[in-house]
Amino acid sequence: MAIAFVDSTHNSGNSNVSMTIPLTASAGQVAISITVADAGGGTATSSPPAGWTAITNGSTIDFDDNERIDSWYRVLQAGDPGTSGTWTNTDTGSQFFAAAILVYSGVLTSSPIDVATHNTGSPSTNLVASSLTPSQAGDMVIVAYGHSDSTSTSFTLSTTPAGTTQREVVPYVNNSNYGLWTGEQLLSGTGATGTYTGTLSSAFDWSALTILLNPAPPATVATNPPQPDSPSGGIFVIRSGAWN
Repeated sequence: MAIAFVDSTHNSGNSNVSMTIPLTASAGQVAISITVADAGGGTATSSPPAGWTAITNGSTIDFDDNERIDSWYRVLQAGDPGTSGTWTNTDTGSQFFAAAILVYSGVLTSSPIDVATHNTGSPSTNLVASSLTPSQAGDMVIVAYGHSDSTSTSFTLSTTPAGTTQREVVPYVNNSNYGLWTGEQLLSGTGATGTYTGTLSSAFDWSALTILLNPAPPATVATNPPQPDSPSGGIFVIRSGAWN
């Protein structure tokens, strides 16, 4: 079964932020949480609730140390859907959170993440998520952008990355917009993805993540092997008359 998007949720605020795993999720599916928060001049860190695992190479701080983007995963257990947790940030001022949870089915639960990477650059209208090469066909690419925008309370890309399906657009509130955008693309081959570029109408500090999810192997179908027509195969042939 191919990897498929199940559901998502989001939240934002100017302090630690709470999110709820969607009720439509099920045990055995994989949840990805992504947050954009204040970087505190490059020293602040963000943390998830207990039970979430940091994605290797799935975090970075923007060019000017204004905002940071982080990601984690959780293989969902029975009872997880509908439960809430709090994501925290160590900045002593304002945490400025924009956050989302994305849930996927068909992901390899023993090793959900194939590979991930991050990117940033000087303030720009172009947000560029780096290229990655999957280990096999069937990976799901998650692209995420964060940006620091002190002039608006919305975060809508002027253009979204080619080939992606938009999933979450999360603006921060109160006129200090640490925005989060997420989208995805299901891969059919094993070649490099190429970069993913989204655009804004004005230049701002930005950061980007590219995350590849491993697909679960196809389900095996049990079959009964043919039985040989002989006593050694467990089948006795009865003929009329005496046993020979």
